[in-house]
Amino acid sequence: MAAIGFLVLMGGALGPVFMATRNELLCCAPGRTDIALAANSGACNAGIAAGAALGGLALSFAGVRGVFPLAA
Repeated sequence: MAAIGFLVLMGGALGPVFMATRNELLCCAPGRTDIALAANSGACNAGIAAGAALGGLALSFAGVRGVFPLAA
């Protein structure tokens, strides 16, 4: 139950973080908004891919029960 609650909180926190970084990027690059938004999306997708890769490695080494403490 604790892991499920943690995942729900993390999912709810992702949206505001994404929007805040998008806002800051648009303020830093007012003439290049298309590039700034592409960089923001690319960075978020790279983070998701890195998390999936690390989760896969943790799963192969620690097993199913060992992944949740590592993720927390």
